[in-house]
Amino acid sequence: MRSNADESPAGYALLRYYTRHCPACGNDQMRVRLTMRAAGLLAVLLALVVTAALAGRLRPAQLLAVSCCGRSGTTDVLLVDAQTGAQVNLTRTDAIDERELDVSVDGASAFVRVGAVEQEVCIIRPAQAERCLTDLGDGQAAPRWSPDGRELLITVLGQAGVSTLFIVSPETGRRTPLPSTGGSALQAQWSPDGQRIAVSSTTPMQSLLVVLDANGGPPRVLTNALRAYGWPRWSPDGRVLAFIDVHDRLALIGAEGGSVQTLTAHGIVHSLTWSPDGQAIAFAVDVDGQRDVVIRRLPDGQQQNISHGAGVASMPVWSPDGAMIAYILEIDHWRFRQKWLALYDIASGDTRRVLPISWSDVSAPAWSPDGTMLARILEIDHVGFRQKWLALYDIASGETRHVIPLGWADAGAPAWPGGA
Repeated sequence: MRSNADESPAGYALLRYYTRHCPACGNDQMRVRLTMRAAGLLAVLLALVVTAALAGRLRPAQLLAVSCCGRSGTTDVLLVDAQTGAQVNLTRTDAIDERELDVSVDGASAFVRVGAVEQEVCIIRPAQAERCLTDLGDGQAAPRWSPDGRELLITVLGQAGVSTLFIVSPETGRRTPLPSTGGSALQAQWSPDGQRIAVSSTTPMQSLLVVLDANGGPPRVLTNALRAYGWPRWSPDGRVLAFIDVHDRLALIGAEGGSVQTLTAHGIVHSLTWSPDGQAIAFAVDVDGQRDVVIRRLPDGQQQNISHGAGVASMPVWSPDGAMIAYILEIDHWRFRQKWLALYDIASGDTRRVLPISWSDVSAPAWSPDGTMLARILEIDHVGFRQKWLALYDIASGETRHVIPLGWADAGAPAWPGGA
């Protein structure tokens, strides 16, 4: 079986040089193979050196990761310099996909590797070898770094619809199973202080909003089966949880429990996000067949439609400074629909379409940690076919920069350090 080192560009380059300058050795297959392996190892070492240089020269906030463009149509994990476009392929796997990428505040990438029969979470840091959590068994999914980047939350899908949550410490190797919620623990979310985890615990008969102590202890059920549904999201101060109830309405409940406050009376709420100061929630809602993005201001209860029926609006995300909201907008254009990245300015109330985006990109907008850029996947016509690119939109200048081509295969959402 041919190894990654055998197929490296450096391996083939050295093979060509070897056979050109030693014609008599051209049929020595063993020597050729050894030469290619040596060149491949040199290429791997060079990649580690380049990765270390990237990580050492740049702050983590300048790096972003994307899963894309592996060989044979599979996906690998790339580390990209947002300023220069320099890139390093961190995984280089064949016939295997890497998905569900999450990047810690210090630049460590966690992802799900999907093989022919297995599915496991792997961790890789710049200039270090990857580690896969094979001891947790098959069915691993949804890796989520803690806010400080020291621990990783993993969902392990089990039989009969029951999943188990594990907290993994990459530094110590400690694996801590969290208490069972009695169902599938979905949409797990770390609290801002990293001490608690909110999940939607779902069975065929009910859905509960549950809070787990990251350090152990019994689960705390916040809602009964008639009130909860999903999308739990912590307020920035960790005191309140917003969620979508069983009637598809936006609702709030205290992190310690108590009464549920319903914020919407009509429509179907799809996604939600807190403002950085915790004073407002932006969400997408369907009312009478029209989907818009709405801001609900909590102190006075006022609601403001910011997309105004311009199209199908969804996936709002606040900028880190709370000055803008980015969202996805689908609009009719002649005989087809076009998908755009839209920006709403809180101070001026202006909305502008800034970037046409790929139809296959179904992820939420990805703000850089400093709020100066938005990362997206674009599709661009190129000599008779459409090619995907990782692109950055600069907020100050309004310019779009095509950073690296991603080929034609599926590409995952770009991930900034800390999940920004």
